[in-house]
Amino acid sequence: MKYIGYLFLTASTVMGYYGIHIGFLIITAFLSTIFIAPKRKDFLRMAPVSSDYNRFTDGVFLFFGQLLITFTVYILGWFLANLRSSSGMLENTAIGFVFILLLGVIIGLIGKKLDK
Repeated sequence: MKYIGYLFLTASTVMGYYGIHIGFLIITAFLSTIFIAPKRKDFLRMAPVSSDYNRFTDGVFLFFGQLLITFTVYILGWFLANLRSSSGMLENTAIGFVFILLLGVIIGLIGKKLDK
């Protein structure tokens, strides 16, 4: 059960590879949020929480985080599917991978700073 998040990531990558409509990412992000939210709730029960903590906004934040992650792997799948196209996609794919890597590092550093 702890690896179900990876199943949703794989599904998003496959959707990007086969060019399935990007609107299905909302469903994938919502389902992954449903499976991840109980673990987050258990973690927050043990951690000290401020008095102005709101579960609804935390859930919205979690959903949009999952949406960002599923969109990122969707784009990776799309880049992999179009790697050998005649429009010079190889260079665009390298630029895309670097952009996504930098975006992930920046978001990770922001999250690490906010956790302190």
